[in-house]
Amino acid sequence: MAKKVILYTLILSICICPVSAIGNNANSDIAYVVIDELLQFTPEERSNMLFIFGPMLVSDSGIDAIVSMVERHSPESAGILDQIIGHFLSKVDKQTAIKAISWLKNINEDARKRILDIYQNKEEQEISPAAFKALDYFMQKAYNRYDKLDQLLNEEEITAQVIAAFLKIFYDVNESKPLFTEDGYSGSENFVVYYISPRYKAQAESIADIIDKINTALSSDEKTMLKQLLGELGLYTPFVSVVPGHSKTGTALVPFSSQDEMKLVYTVIDNGQILPAYELSGATVIEIALYKNGIKQEFGQMDEPCTIGIPVEDSNITAFKIEDSMIPVKHNICIGDKLYIRVNSTGYYGLRRIQKHFVDSDGWGGIYIENLYERGIINGKSEGIFAPGDNITREEFVKLIVEMFDYSDKSYYANFHDVSGDDWFYKYVAIAYKNKIIDGIGNNLFGTGRYISRQDICKIIYNCINAQIRIKEPTDNGMVFLDADEIDEYARESVAFVKNLGIVSGDDEGFFNPKSNATRQEAAKIIYGLLELYVKNTINQKG
Repeated sequence: MAKKVILYTLILSICICPVSAIGNNANSDIAYVVIDELLQFTPEERSNMLFIFGPMLVSDSGIDAIVSMVERHSPESAGILDQIIGHFLSKVDKQTAIKAISWLKNINEDARKRILDIYQNKEEQEISPAAFKALDYFMQKAYNRYDKLDQLLNEEEITAQVIAAFLKIFYDVNESKPLFTEDGYSGSENFVVYYISPRYKAQAESIADIIDKINTALSSDEKTMLKQLLGELGLYTPFVSVVPGHSKTGTALVPFSSQDEMKLVYTVIDNGQILPAYELSGATVIEIALYKNGIKQEFGQMDEPCTIGIPVEDSNITAFKIEDSMIPVKHNICIGDKLYIRVNSTGYYGLRRIQKHFVDSDGWGGIYIENLYERGIINGKSEGIFAPGDNITREEFVKLIVEMFDYSDKSYYANFHDVSGDDWFYKYVAIAYKNKIIDGIGNNLFGTGRYISRQDICKIIYNCINAQIRIKEPTDNGMVFLDADEIDEYARESVAFVKNLGIVSGDDEGFFNPKSNATRQEAAKIIYGLLELYVKNTINQKG
């Protein structure tokens, strides 16, 4: 058993050899013993041991069981396993052995199983000559450090391409996203976190330690080589700024009812300052802090929301609050060359380019769909499917409105005959009704399951603006719908109002089609227009 523990520990060490070769890792003291011990066996014997005991080290519970046996071991123990463990402990002390075995849990169970498969099948990952040169360089460093490692790898038929396959695993288990990027804002070549899957939060600190070792131990040329290798395997991606290089900090006056001088200050910072960095996904990290009379206040909720504008490189950017994960900020919008963020609390925020989520969002409505999805306002009909051309029901549209304004009502009640407290949409309908955003369709019915018409959407948007934004009557933009006489009396003022704000428009021929059912992408465009209007209305003009 102990021999098998040593073998599997070595395999996992080998698969991150570019790291283990440049600094002291958890297994450095034991690696020399591991290699000498394993070379006492033939390749066939090592293969047989791996086949028998490998699955035990794939699971965390199996590792815990081995650690427990090592902890309980005493020289008087007479069992066969105890004798094997005793032989192992004659080479290293108990704490070192426990540390080496426990270290395996830093690697996800799925990754461990995949490593075992690659090792047994000697799977190879094709890499370019440049990446091969970089990998060979770090392997030579490992050979120089661990005597006889090259002999063992040759006997085990572990080629550079097999090691590349080991490394590729860490991209695959990280939701096929890079682990590393670089600290672009400080002008440093140092590595920082790009993305850590929330499934692997427990490994975040270990990854941070690895980054520190890499940054400390490698020269500039070595970092370039490592980026070449890891980039080809998907583990590294170059830093891409979303904030112009000259815009690392900025301020906005805070319109609080106070005689004190209050400023909201944003500062671009190094991602590494907020490790463990969960789900950063290459975001540009900014600190938003409140200053009172020149003194920085502790992070926390603000007395009033405040909108701050941050220069950005393009308009395809959104904001997230960084806490235990990346939490979408619903009320942020790009206007001109700035991203305006309505913040309720100070702390760390991430800015990143919007990533395509839906496979069917390539049409004209895609920009609105993806923007609202990133802000946590809309969802698809199924994973990766939005169905933009499908009609939207009344309750589905009402949910979008409630989500957009982020209502937090705790007491609400709806007395429609066709809305039950058990319905998924009850909360949304009840909140919208309480806030005088919706009415029913008559006879105490909400209209559950019915597709919503374009004129009814305008009526709801009109109610929202009056209740939440309270803007002045917009100037008539001169547009006249050719079918204006088909708009029902109850909706005419609403349609004109929303049309003059530019939130709705007619078709290419000048028809509004008031009684036609709205599609899901039409609804997304309208909600996005409402979001833009809301954020614009909250911008502090002094900022």
